[in-house]
Order: sequence, then C-alpha cells, then structure tokens
Amino acid sequence: MILADDVLLLLTDDTSGRPAEKGVRLENVVAGGVLAELLALGRLRVTGPGESVRAGRVVVQSAEPVGDPLLDEALRRVANGTPKAPHTLLAHLRPGLLEGVRARLVDRGVLREENGTVLGLFPRTSWPAEDATHETHLRERLRAVLADGQEPDPREAGVVALLHAVNRVQNVLGDLGVPGAQVRSRAAAVAQGHIAADAVRRANTAAARPSDAAMLAAEIGVAGIG
Repeated sequence: MILADDVLLLLTDDTSGRPAEKGVRLENVVAGGVLAELLALGRLRVTGPGESVRAGRVVVQSAEPVGDPLLDEALRRVANGTPKAPHTLLAHLRPGLLEGVRARLVDRGVLREENGTVLGLFPRTSWPAEDATHETHLRERLRAVLADGQEPDPREAGVVALLHAVNRVQNVLGDLGVPGAQVRSRAAAVAQGHIAADAVRRANTAAARPSDAAMLAAEIGVAGIG
C-alpha cells in the first residue's frame, strides 16, 4: 500500500462504496498522496533559494524507479515536464491516477466494483469494502495519533495531513472518544508544514474560485502539460 491507496480507502465509505470527496477535490488529494510518497522516498525535492531553478519548485532528485507502477509513472511525468510549484504539479499527476488506484485496490481484493443505476436511469459505480483488514489497522493507528497523542510515523502523518487538507479527518474517522476540537487541533499540528497537504489545499481552493482556476489552467498550459 502507498499513501494514495490509504487516503482513497479512508475517503471511500465501506458500505455504500461512495467517496466522501468527488471530482477534482478527490483527484487532488489522491495525487497529493503520490507527491508525498515521492518526496518521502527522496525521488523528488522542492528547490530552495539560490538554486538554478526557482525556489519552491518540485524537481527530480533521483530518477531511480520505485518499483510501484503508479509512483514510477508519476516520477516519469515530473522528469519529462518543467519544474512546477507543488499545487500546480498535482494537475500533471492527476490524469488516470484515481482510476489506477481504484483498479488495483479492486484487483487486490480490498475493494469491489459495483455497477448500478440511480432511479433506474443513471449509471453509477461504487466501490464498497471487500476486505477491510488493512483499513481497520490503519484506523487504529490514526486513532492512537489523534486521540492518544502517539507520535506518528511518516506514513501516518501523511495520511492525517492529507485528510486534514480536505477537512475530512472527523468525517472519515468518526467518534474517536475525545472532543472534536482536540482532534482538529492535533490534526492541524501533525499537518503543519506538510508540502503535499498544502499543495492539495491550495489546488482545491483555486479550483473553487473560477478566476484562480483559469489562472492555474493558464500556468499549466504554459508549462506544457499533456
């Protein structure tokens, strides 16, 4: 499992198989999981002041394949494109990613794909849980971090930060037995300074404002996304 798998699992209702987020917001948070993973693995890094590439841009530090098809495809896209700010890069990582993560979770027997209709007319696909073992263990670890104050490992911190970026921590994890304000405060502290989570937040904010979305689209076009 990679971060993108974990985040998508948590954002998908086990019973209904419907996601808590939709559209570009869901695509951005899954892409944020991929970005976070590649940063943590040292394949990507963010430039600083005084470098030949403008500060705050994502560049390849190592092109060595990870061995995961989705991560290696994302790494290839970054290597073949121009350096971009993290929130802009998400749009470059999004195409086909959500479908790819879902497909392999189905292939692994973690989710199952169900096709039906709404009102007998409109087709709808859902992805309820088939085997919730991994997700159950993940939820237990996140409860220890958010409710008990346990120090998160990098993966747990990444999951919390990405869920916090879309304001879904409590919605996804439910009642943790402590006040909601405590959970929100703890999640915010864990998410502090998380590059990928900040990228998701900024990308979703831009997508919600037409003028910002147009500017982001123009920036992506100039960068040569394809």
